This record gives sequence, C-alpha cells and structure tokens, in this order.
Amino acid sequence: GRPAKAWEVHLAEIERQSAEWLAIRDLHPAVPLVVAGDLNQGRSGRKSDYGTAATRHALSNGLSRAGLVCATEVDLVENGPLDRSHVEHICIDERLEVVGDVFVWDRVGTDGTRLSDHPTLAVDVVRVRPG
Repeated sequence: GRPAKAWEVHLAEIERQSAEWLAIRDLHPAVPLVVAGDLNQGRSGRKSDYGTAATRHALSNGLSRAGLVCATEVDLVENGPLDRSHVEHICIDERLEVVGDVFVWDRVGTDGTRLSDHPTLAVDVVRVRPG
C-alpha cells in the first residue's frame, strides 16, 4: 500500500493518546488529569490555524471523552503577544478551572536568543469540583 499521509498518522496518534487518557482516568479516578504539549494543531478558531478540521474534531472528541477541556484555545495573535497561532496546548480536567490569563513566553528571549521554535504557555489552575 501507499505510505500514510502525515495527517492520517496524526489522527491515529490522537486516537492512541485518547485511549491512554481514558486508561489513566480509570486507574486514578480521584486525581485530576492534565495533558500538555505540542498537539500539532491550532485551536484558536483562526482561519490560519495549523492542522485540519478532522484532526481538531478528533482531538475535541478525545478530550471530551476523557473529561478534559483545552485551556489554551485562545487567540494569542489577536488577543496576545504571538505573531502566529500556537500548537502547544494545556488541557485540564473538567474538575479544574483556570485562574487568570494564559501566560505566554515567546520563542525569543529578551536578549534576542532563540529559546525554541515554539512559544511556552502556562496556566494557573484550582480544583473547583471534587471527584
């Protein structure tokens, strides 16, 4: 057969990781789950977001099944310091809530040193529901 296209591989990986999130939930139901990293897709709703509609839909479904909410689906170009949409995300247990804004450090430090090819994101969270 033909080699898999990049987005086919990404869809398969989303399904694999979604199953892992559910397994972790089953093993540790009382512990709030947080998934963070480069999810290889923009989720701000901008037309220029990286990724495909199919991968965004698959990730949304996987997060929902695992009781997770993407806390970084904000437009950091229009409403923040970035010049392009980000693919890094922090997805938090629905029993958690973000306090304040998403913190962003750009790819370049204040002295001009390139820190990464991606920005760094962070959020403060508190537990709002038991379970």
